Amino acid sequence: MIVTNHKDRNFSPVQKLFLNFATSEATKMKRTPVCTEDGTYTFKIEELGECYHSSRGARREAQEVYLQAGLAYYLLHHPQAHSVRLFEMGFGAGLNAWLTYQYANEHQIVIEYITVEKYPIDIEELQTLPYHSDPDFTVLHQAPWELPQPCTPYFCLLKQQADMLLYTPPKSIDVVYFDAFAPNIQPDLWSPDLFAALYRSMRSGAVLVTYSAKGSVKQALRAAGFTLQRLKGSGGKRHMLRAIKE
Repeated sequence: MIVTNHKDRNFSPVQKLFLNFATSEATKMKRTPVCTEDGTYTFKIEELGECYHSSRGARREAQEVYLQAGLAYYLLHHPQAHSVRLFEMGFGAGLNAWLTYQYANEHQIVIEYITVEKYPIDIEELQTLPYHSDPDFTVLHQAPWELPQPCTPYFCLLKQQADMLLYTPPKSIDVVYFDAFAPNIQPDLWSPDLFAALYRSMRSGAVLVTYSAKGSVKQALRAAGFTLQRLKGSGGKRHMLRAIKE
C-alpha cells in the first residue's frame, strides 16, 4: 500500500476515510484478514470496503497481473536477460514480492526487487495471515528496511519507507509492479507526472503492469509516453493494462 502527503483540498468521502486511515494513529482503521475467491488471503479495510489485493483472488491477481503479464512477459521478450531490476509501488502485505521471490529461485533469474511503502504493516498484523508460516514469506518481512538484503543468490530485496510523491525512482528499471489502491481512493498516485517519473527511470523495452484499466489511467500513461496494451483482467475483471517504454 502507498499513501501520500496531501494539501487542504476537497476530497470525496471515500478519500477522506482513506486519509484518516493513513495519517492518524489515534483513529487508525483496522486491517482485517479475509479469504478471497481463490482461497488465498489478503487484508481488507472495512471502512473503505477496499482490499490490498483482489477479492476475486489475491494470489491469482498477483500471479496474472504482475508475474505473468509483467515479469514473465519481460523475460520472454528479453531472452538474453539474466537479471531483472524490478520496482514495486506498494509493498503492502508482500504477496507480490513473495511470489516473485519464488519465481526467481525456481527459474534461477537474478532479481533486484526494490519496493516502496509509506506505512509498513507490522509483524503482529502479518501473523494473522496464513502465509506467515512460510519461512520465505517471513524472510521478506524480517528483512531490514533501507538496506539491500540478499535473500538468496537469485533474489535481493530493498524495502524503502517513503512517500511516493516525494520519492525519486531508481534508474534502469526493467519491470514495474504498479499496485496502488484504486484511482478513486488515491488519485494523486495515478497522475501523468508520477507515471512520467517512472517512465524516465525505466530502460527502453521495460514494462509497467497494473490491475486498473480506467480511462484516466490510460490517459495518464499515454501522456507519460508509454505504449499501452489492454489485456484481459484477472479473476473476471474485464481489463488490465501493460505499458511499454519503447
